[in-house]
Amino acid sequence: MSLARFSSVRLGRLASTFIISSLGMKTFTAISLKLKA
Repeated sequence: MSLARFSSVRLGRLASTFIISSLGMKTFTAISLKLKA
């Protein structure tokens, strides 16, 4: 595997992890707000 391909795969995994975690935080915040209300 070439270095450029390896780095692009790493960037893709980092981006997907970041998107999933941010979505999870939004969902968690919405649920906690509903529980408080």
